[in-house]
Amino acid sequence: MKNTIKKGLLQLCAMCGVFAANAQVANIDLTDEKQTVRGFGGINHPVWIADLTAEQCSTAFGNGDDQLGFSILRIWVSDNKDQWSRELTTAKRAAGLGAIVFATPWNPPAGMTETVSRNGRNEKRLKYGSYQDYTDHLNAFNDYMYKNGVSLHGISFANEPDYGHDWTWYSVDEVYNYTKNYAGQLRKNGAKVITAESFAYSKGYYDKILNDANALKNIDIIGTHFYASDANTPNSFFQYPLADQKAADKERWMTEHYTTSETSTTDQVTADLWPLALDVSYEIHRAMVEGNFNAYVWWYIRRHYGPIKEDGKISKRGYCMAQYSKFVRPGYVRVAADSNPTY
Repeated sequence: MKNTIKKGLLQLCAMCGVFAANAQVANIDLTDEKQTVRGFGGINHPVWIADLTAEQCSTAFGNGDDQLGFSILRIWVSDNKDQWSRELTTAKRAAGLGAIVFATPWNPPAGMTETVSRNGRNEKRLKYGSYQDYTDHLNAFNDYMYKNGVSLHGISFANEPDYGHDWTWYSVDEVYNYTKNYAGQLRKNGAKVITAESFAYSKGYYDKILNDANALKNIDIIGTHFYASDANTPNSFFQYPLADQKAADKERWMTEHYTTSETSTTDQVTADLWPLALDVSYEIHRAMVEGNFNAYVWWYIRRHYGPIKEDGKISKRGYCMAQYSKFVRPGYVRVAADSNPTY
């Protein structure tokens, strides 16, 4: 396929509007290139729920008939080294099918944390004197995966620092200080450094880093979650002018979300209920077009509300994701196109 055709595919696939039968003009400018797409995927968390089976892994990461074409796998960095081996099987299978693998920790090892009172509750905090030990812990996980046949594409150092009800909480200054003084050490075995992944795309967790060249040089990917958004969220939520200005060379990844427009139904139903499943397509569209994101990564790959249901079958949500993941392949480039073509 010619490169120019590849470049046009993303915007064509990303348009979520339904064209009328008498559609006339859709202006596509192949010379106006936007971001390069890294891919689409989800997390496997075999410590919390059962591991993906070999067949389910093929369904997720294969790109044939009745497969999703995912190209990114997110895995968990346990604070307990004895759990690390549980990540290997699916990570190896996904990598063998061409996917890239990145990792996120929820907590440092217990001896590196302390409980403090803030935000009106008791919260777990990484001890200020343990930043280097924590960095060594993350690098040890990287080494473990590398020595066992999985090269991490990237690694983050904090999951949802602005949530922290059930795991380690970080202030804006703590994230900034770790990024500036330690994060650069995480570039081991070719891994890229992913920022702390905000729960709600809280720009304050990134602003200080973006405005400090010494901190900014220690990250490669701005990672975030979309848990403050739904189908009615304004487009401004996805936009980040400061990142456009200061970090045009850094990728942006949506590393975790699941759309939650359940109304009066349950998650079990909404994975297979039109039109709610279309919210996934709409969110991916806005992430890519409004937010210039390079990657979109769902929460659990196999879950009753996920792209693959517990019985191993692809859900309607999964088919919506597949309209992107199967046809907008890693390395494709988004180009300018009319948002509302003439008809």
